[in-house]
Amino acid sequence: MITLPHTDEATKIVLQDLISKKAVFKKSFQRMQLSLLVLFVAAGVVLINSYLTLSEQQETSYLEAFNLVVQDRLNYLMVIILIAVFAWVLVLRKQTDKLETEYYDFRREVIDKSSDYWQDEAWINRHIAFAIIQDEYDINLYYESK
Repeated sequence: MITLPHTDEATKIVLQDLISKKAVFKKSFQRMQLSLLVLFVAAGVVLINSYLTLSEQQETSYLEAFNLVVQDRLNYLMVIILIAVFAWVLVLRKQTDKLETEYYDFRREVIDKSSDYWQDEAWINRHIAFAIIQDEYDINLYYESK
């Protein structure tokens, strides 16, 4: 549980949920980036292997060159890996977009309802809690924009 001055328990629970949503979104985004890196490395391996296969032979026709590349078992394996990683990246992208939307919608809701969460004297000192959330968790509760 986070400790924030001038904040009641219900508000702390809501803010903890917001922090959790951001952590889940950030982790999903990092997994998507790692998958993209694997995709580009696999594509690079396919291209380099194809180039090496073609540079060993002195084929003049495009059809013969294509047949050489297709007959290489490593290229088959790498193309299958490329397709699988590409599909995984698409799944992760969709998941990340959904998590991002949920996080930003919930963040906007917290900002909209901040007058309900911090009332009376707590409203005057809410900037202290906002600053702590901003510094420790990189969540801006001052404005709705990203």
